[in-house]
Amino acid sequence: AGTADAADVAPVAEKEPASGSTTPASAPAAADPSVDAGDATDVANLRARLEAAESQFEALRADFHHNLALLKDRDAKLEAQDETITSLERAIAQRDVAAAEQAARLADANKSIEAANTRAIAAERDADARCGAVKAEADERVKRATERVEEVERERDRLGEAEKGV
Repeated sequence: AGTADAADVAPVAEKEPASGSTTPASAPAAADPSVDAGDATDVANLRARLEAAESQFEALRADFHHNLALLKDRDAKLEAQDETITSLERAIAQRDVAAAEQAARLADANKSIEAANTRAIAAERDADARCGAVKAEADERVKRATERVEEVERERDRLGEAEKGV
């Protein structure tokens, strides 16, 4: 639908006849015998303009109703999108809570692992110290046993020589 000038769609009763007649513009030309041909033409023109304005008005009304339907559709889509957004926000919030819980569990697990590693290192250090002490004691026993064996061998050799000399 096109647009019209304000002068084209102004109410007919407000317009004065173009010929200077005192007949109102809305009066039919055939009702007054004193209406001349110029006034009849003006009335016919005004009626044609009125019909055009009414046609244009109906086109605008149809456009308005069409646009109103489009707006209702858009509003329904926006409402559906709002519901989707709300649902997604809830899902994100739930995921964030779950992620925070997992992060807390991971931190606890890491602390447990760190404590276990610390205990393992301490146990290894203690085991190494005990092992070192046991080795030192074993080395000392072997040394004493070796010395005792050497002493017994020397005594045997001395006794064996004394026996030969007797």
